[in-house]
Amino acid sequence: MSRPTSQGWRRRHRRSAWVIGLLVLAALGVSIYSLIRSESGRTLASRLKPASVPEVPQQVAAAAVPKAGAKPQVRGRPIRGVVRLPNGKPAGSATVSIYRALTAWPEWRRELLEQAITNADGVYLFRFETTHGLLVGFEHPSHAGGLEEVSPLREQELRLLPGFSLDGYVRSAWGPVPNARVVLESVLSDVRRAEECTTGVDGSYSFTNLPAGPMRLVARHDSWQPRTVPAVVIGDLRHVDLQFERPAHAPLRGRVISAVSLLPIEGAVVELLAGNHRPGLVLPMRTRTGPDGSFVLAGLPRGNMQLLVRHEAHGADMNPLVIGAVNAEVQIELPSRSEVSGRLSGGSPPEFRGGELLQIRDLAGQLGYCVVGSDGRFRFAEPLSPGPATITVLGRGFSFERSNTPETAARITEAARTELDLHVKAPTLVRGNVVDEAGKPLAGAAVILTRVLAENARSISDAAFQFDLGAVGSQVVQLFGQDRDELLAVSGPDGGFEIRGHKPGPLQVRFELPGRGSRRVSTTVPESGDSKDLGAIELPRSCRVQGQVLRGSRSLAGALVTVVGRDCAGMTVTGFQGRFAVDDLLPGEYRVRASLPAQPKSSRDEMVTAAADRQDSVILRFNTGRTVRGSVTGSDGQPVVGAIVAVRGTMGQTTRTDAGGEFLLELADRAVELQVSLSDRSRSTVKSVPPGVDRVEVQLDTPPLCTLTAHVAGLPGKKRLAGALLRLTKLDGESEGETVTRWVDLQEGELRWPLCPAGSVRVVICSEGYAPFAIVRDFVANEEHALGDVLLEPGGRVQGVVQDQDGKPVAGATVLLGEEGDLDLCEPLVRTGQDGSFRISGVTSRSSRLVVRAQGFAARVIDLQLPQDVLGRAPLLVALERGSTIEVTCASAPDGGIVQLRRDGRLLASSELDENGRAWFTNRSAGTYTVQLLGSQTAPESVDVGTAPTASVRLP
Repeated sequence: MSRPTSQGWRRRHRRSAWVIGLLVLAALGVSIYSLIRSESGRTLASRLKPASVPEVPQQVAAAAVPKAGAKPQVRGRPIRGVVRLPNGKPAGSATVSIYRALTAWPEWRRELLEQAITNADGVYLFRFETTHGLLVGFEHPSHAGGLEEVSPLREQELRLLPGFSLDGYVRSAWGPVPNARVVLESVLSDVRRAEECTTGVDGSYSFTNLPAGPMRLVARHDSWQPRTVPAVVIGDLRHVDLQFERPAHAPLRGRVISAVSLLPIEGAVVELLAGNHRPGLVLPMRTRTGPDGSFVLAGLPRGNMQLLVRHEAHGADMNPLVIGAVNAEVQIELPSRSEVSGRLSGGSPPEFRGGELLQIRDLAGQLGYCVVGSDGRFRFAEPLSPGPATITVLGRGFSFERSNTPETAARITEAARTELDLHVKAPTLVRGNVVDEAGKPLAGAAVILTRVLAENARSISDAAFQFDLGAVGSQVVQLFGQDRDELLAVSGPDGGFEIRGHKPGPLQVRFELPGRGSRRVSTTVPESGDSKDLGAIELPRSCRVQGQVLRGSRSLAGALVTVVGRDCAGMTVTGFQGRFAVDDLLPGEYRVRASLPAQPKSSRDEMVTAAADRQDSVILRFNTGRTVRGSVTGSDGQPVVGAIVAVRGTMGQTTRTDAGGEFLLELADRAVELQVSLSDRSRSTVKSVPPGVDRVEVQLDTPPLCTLTAHVAGLPGKKRLAGALLRLTKLDGESEGETVTRWVDLQEGELRWPLCPAGSVRVVICSEGYAPFAIVRDFVANEEHALGDVLLEPGGRVQGVVQDQDGKPVAGATVLLGEEGDLDLCEPLVRTGQDGSFRISGVTSRSSRLVVRAQGFAARVIDLQLPQDVLGRAPLLVALERGSTIEVTCASAPDGGIVQLRRDGRLLASSELDENGRAWFTNRSAGTYTVQLLGSQTAPESVDVGTAPTASVRLP
């Protein structure tokens, strides 16, 4: 055998090296693909994404889209469902996308994970290691789609809707306006997601595949003040032109820097949002900072706004701003992010087992998740923005002691790490079983929590509905709050279900199953430790109510149709030719009506009997009426943005002015009176509109405002505080004695409030654990007034015990120094222990009113006796009484009416009337109250609350 030459060795060595290299590359590719397909890989990929990744990712190329139903390439939990056409048949060629939600509802910033095209059966199937935090989007070339959360409890049925188009032109007095942003936004109290397009060179815009219904149409451009059409009914209108009328005011300029290094921050997202709007439902005015941290926002409307600044490497910041003709330059300091960890404790044995999943939502809406260890320790992987946050236990395995629900408020500090100590308890439990008319169990029935207005408007959307921008404590965290219907449980094979973790008190749920009549059930959840059995919930065969809505003699698409019965209700929007159908109803009588925003209730309600063996049609007809346009200007001759315009003597006919002070109402052709108010209702006027008039001008007295600033710290050590209550009392003028109290989040102890009244004002700054600071100053309108350094002293300390009427300790009761209404503005830190004891600091002659409230009890207000209660050795005994419920019934049953509860002339709470014209106020102490329908001309009705569990009152 001859020896190989050196050249032969080299050729053989090169061939071997190529083979080995190809094998290594193939193995590396398989490893990378497996990592990316895994949960940790997707998380790692998301961390490595550059800051320029768009909010909504671009569509995946068709060749790269896997077909639905294909054999999964990775193991994991299945996410499956079916997409259906509007007629209920399976939808082929629908695009289904799975997203990771980066921020909370309603904004839902997201990143695309996977995408598929449905076959003729409309079925889709994905697999992921976890299903939490995922969204499913669905689209179709010929129909309107949507975006929903992925449910871990059931397979989802995604229903496409008939698609409508809307187009038009945007012009000014000088001709077409190219590159204008045209936005369709959610109308007040609705939850439709916003859509956007840009005008072409001829000023034209076009939307396609829109679901029918009312939306706001807004055109924006840097050179013009926004132009708004308050209500456009998609489906009824196909073409709407907009024309800019007022040139833009001076832009808002500012600079974003690091609060730690004071260096400029490049690439920060700066968003400006009207004070009563929510991201995702409307689109904010947005820009990014340059290399020097500077930004410019142009084309702004006048009015109260919120400025939200975010950056992936820094904490977020949010500040209220008043936008006017001239705007001062602002400087925003972004804090560092904080890693959040902590420990769960409570119960013997502890209520947690380990393995529970926690979700956190920070000030900017960012979502984070972590798993609880067997020792109760937890740690969120991603650092979060300092400020108020919300922690939720997914799966409702336990409740937090502080809130008595699976959700609790927390505060993330500006330190590098935030350590939380959370006490937990056993969740409340409501159980039952779902059966058919023969008593056989029904599996797969959905148990859905029906959200209603909270007892004391605690969410930003409720505050917007009442046009009270200051009714909420921390508006930042509530900007991403959960105030929509929620799937709580799904019945099992035996028909059984469990509702865990609902707060003790009223509970309203509905039971739904396709092909069965849905049923609403109202009950009361007992205190923790006690379970409640709802028994058998019967769902018989479903019925249908169908018909057509006409406006004059023509069909009306986009009208909202409500079908209300004793134990069942349904809602839909009319489609082509104004036709509608509401399925899954119980047999019985229903009141059917159609409505539109700002539309008078001119069509009478129709009574329909639904039965399984009949499908009668009903015709609902709107009277044409007249369209009245108007404008509201202030004392300075400038348009008033966000003013409330309501028709006196009716409910439901309420709108607000747009960025140009304009409004639109559709009225019956008779004499009417309009009540026009500022957004906080501090000023109002009445304007008569005679028959035949379609244009009105309203002059409204607008109070002068100024900006108040201060640096707030606590002694000793000049500790910077995270938040404070700001109480402003007018001491002169027509509004003498008027007091406004607001919660203000402080950034590094800096207080800035741009809505301070001008003139002589008493300013009180309160923070829990400290004595309040008070000063009287004369403020000049449209100027900035600095109070300098405000140092809060500790004050005295009071110890006490909270008991019920039987002498048993009440644990978890909230305790604060202030007024009863302050409980609705902030979340007190002082709570009673298991033995009912508490200790509270900050007692002085200026802060000697103690307020105690616990779930299931009426609030108790005690004026402390000083100095006895501070110096005394015996703890202060606070006895709580079981609260009564005030039930309000309105004979006219206005749709969406708001009932206000007052005591001694002071507003305590607001509640929305349900479909049957009823509202409730729970946990009220003995005494005399008044209730009145918001906007009604009738006098308030008195109601005396005693020891009875319920007190009833009827409104005309």
